[in-house]
Amino acid sequence: MRNIFLSIIFLFFSACHPLSILKGSPAEDAGFLPYSTLLKPMPERGPFNASYIPNINRLDQLKLSYSKVLIETVDAEIAISKIKKRKLPSFIEEELISDVKELSIYFLAKIKAAFTATKYKKYELVDTPDSQTFIWQIALVEVSPNSPELSVLSTITSFFIPGTGTLRVFGSGSVAMEGIVRDGSTGEVLALFKDRRVDKTAPVSVRDYQRYAHTRTNLDDWADNFAELAGTPSTHKVEEDLPFTFDPL
Repeated sequence: MRNIFLSIIFLFFSACHPLSILKGSPAEDAGFLPYSTLLKPMPERGPFNASYIPNINRLDQLKLSYSKVLIETVDAEIAISKIKKRKLPSFIEEELISDVKELSIYFLAKIKAAFTATKYKKYELVDTPDSQTFIWQIALVEVSPNSPELSVLSTITSFFIPGTGTLRVFGSGSVAMEGIVRDGSTGEVLALFKDRRVDKTAPVSVRDYQRYAHTRTNLDDWADNFAELAGTPSTHKVEEDLPFTFDPL
């Protein structure tokens, strides 16, 4: 029994992304953002790993006059390219790529829904930009799924080996994104941001046993963050989402 347990752990670590066991450390520059070296933490404004706003006062002024937002399709190509570089068996690679594409579609829908439902300034969602439009460009640059199998294993072994229930943390996943906000009339970069989040911890969570359930929670949080940032001035602080939850579902 012990040998089987150790073998499964070894196989898991040999396959998983090494960043998935870290606690929210920034992802490496993915090449999606211009001026990426200028990004830095801005905790007084937003909850992301790093951001860059060339002219905060100008952005605040535009928010007073602009009334529309174009949210482009969430780009999944960078995350997909990282999967391909891992040289996984073809059936696993195809499944992971399909998952990432589905998550990008999910994320786009959530962003649009958040902009529509926000309690802050609401913008009209459009498909074509004009002189009163912000353009949002988002990319998923890393998607590492959680391991439901390891969560099940850690739950079972915890009955026989005290302390092994905490091993589910090693099966946690992570997701990273990068974003650009542009002026719809000129294409000028108004804001850049990037963030990476790991699965939230919880005393008891059904999400531990569902692949990408935690990922979707983080995508939901980002969508709400985007809508709040878009609808508030630079003096407004967007609070960081808690890295844990008591919601078991």
